[in-house]
Amino acid sequence: MDAITNHVTETIRFPASNHNANTALRTLRRMFSKAHELKRVFDLPKIALRKVWGRSIAMSVGQAELIASKMPEGDANDAFRIIRATGMRPCEAFAMRWEYVDAEKSIYHNPKGKTRTARRPIPLLDPSGKS
Repeated sequence: MDAITNHVTETIRFPASNHNANTALRTLRRMFSKAHELKRVFDLPKIALRKVWGRSIAMSVGQAELIASKMPEGDANDAFRIIRATGMRPCEAFAMRWEYVDAEKSIYHNPKGKTRTARRPIPLLDPSGKS
């Protein structure tokens, strides 16, 4: 750990997004704090987190229809429309099964997920974006 400097933490590359990098950098911060408490290191590097840009725009119904119209018919097109209309995670949409659709109530009961909140009823919207 004594070889890790501020320069290293600022320049190291992480796969995927800055969210992923920040998770690793927070872990590293915690490791340094514990090492400092145990008197294994004395100088703590200043570990700055990466800038993360939140979502700034939302796709309109018209934009979604334009994209879907350019896609070939099939599973990918269906998954795109479902994800856009429901806000489901892609893995949830790909794993959908008919037995969990309640057409009368316009709800899909998501049976699986890492957390209790992932296992939830999801309202099914009509293509115009209204329930």
